[in-house]
Amino acid sequence: MLRTSERLRATLADGETAKLLGVKKGAPLLEIDRNALSYHDAPVELRRSLVNTEVHDYASDLAKSG
Repeated sequence: MLRTSERLRATLADGETAKLLGVKKGAPLLEIDRNALSYHDAPVELRRSLVNTEVHDYASDLAKSG
């Protein structure tokens, strides 16, 4: 993985997501969309995370070596 791009936004839990996360429908969530790229911008990771920030937080440490 050579570089990543992440977008974060506030969203609300829909019915299916609420059931999976054990929260009420309409509960506030943090949505994280991440794309990780390798050589020649080849995608190696595409991920969408929904975080219940009532009991969890999001931390990200990014660094460039060299």
